[in-house]
Amino acid sequence: LQKRIPGFEEAYLLQTAPQIGVRETRRILGEYLLTAEDVLEARKFQDAIALGSYPIDVHSPTGEGTLIKHLQPGEFYSIPYRCLVPQEIEGLLVAGRPISATH
Repeated sequence: LQKRIPGFEEAYLLQTAPQIGVRETRRILGEYLLTAEDVLEARKFQDAIALGSYPIDVHSPTGEGTLIKHLQPGEFYSIPYRCLVPQEIEGLLVAGRPISATH
């Protein structure tokens, strides 16, 4: 970057993680559990708070490769608000990777 990107001439690496590529983390169990079927069938929800078209990509924990499942061309899915609302916890919303989803 220092040699090729203007503005990075004095940039340096401060720290790196001891392990890279951690993709599986904790998730909540929400009022709705978004499934791979929901995504691949391009389901739309009344309480949608986000839309997506990114394929499902499952990375092998043993390094054997990645399984990618695409939606039909031009399709998209929605993520319902209920995936952000944890069961049995009042006053909390969760967004990003830990939403209520199967994988």
